[in-house]
Amino acid sequence: GMGPDMDRLLDDAGADAHVLAAREGWKQEEPVFLHMEYEEHANGIHAVEIVAPKDSSVTVVMDLTSRAETGAAAVQTKMHAGKYAKIRLIQVQLLGDQFLHLNDVGAECEQGGSVEVLQLILGAEHTYSGCLADLAGEKSSATVKVGYLGRNRQRIDMNYAANHRGIQSESQMRAHGVLRGEAFKLFRGTIDFQRGASDAVGEETEDVLLLDDTVVN
Repeated sequence: GMGPDMDRLLDDAGADAHVLAAREGWKQEEPVFLHMEYEEHANGIHAVEIVAPKDSSVTVVMDLTSRAETGAAAVQTKMHAGKYAKIRLIQVQLLGDQFLHLNDVGAECEQGGSVEVLQLILGAEHTYSGCLADLAGEKSSATVKVGYLGRNRQRIDMNYAANHRGIQSESQMRAHGVLRGEAFKLFRGTIDFQRGASDAVGEETEDVLLLDDTVVN
């Protein structure tokens, strides 16, 4: 979702990936919790891979918090949903008011596979968030729902894309937020129907409440 520059950042930092892999046919009942906490002036980089093979389902809850106001946090999450597998990713961002946050999400879905991404953006001074879903298989699907609160001089920059390659694939993007003070928000949503993706369906909706004349949307 944030392009090859994010890959180079992780490579240069030598970040090892935390891999969460389900077993084929395994239906996870309880979510997996990933808690990431950052100290003062911390520069943290994390890579996470979530693999759901055929007929499995998994839910991952990721929360980012900080004990301090200043720092940087970069997170890349890659997901692979096998045939008829389901992945649900929930991200809650509660970083300090002077943090820089880079959030990169990528998903690939095989036949009948689905991913759901739920994001809540509440902290950090600058947030750059990208999500790309590659719907390669027939009847694959991706749902992305984002909620955000922009206040003071926060900057929220989002880029979300769905790449439809599979027949009868489906995508849905929804963003809902509130801006106040001198907050800035930019939302990009792209639904790309590739040749051969017959009967594919994509939907994008956004609602934003502007509380002050000084906000930029």
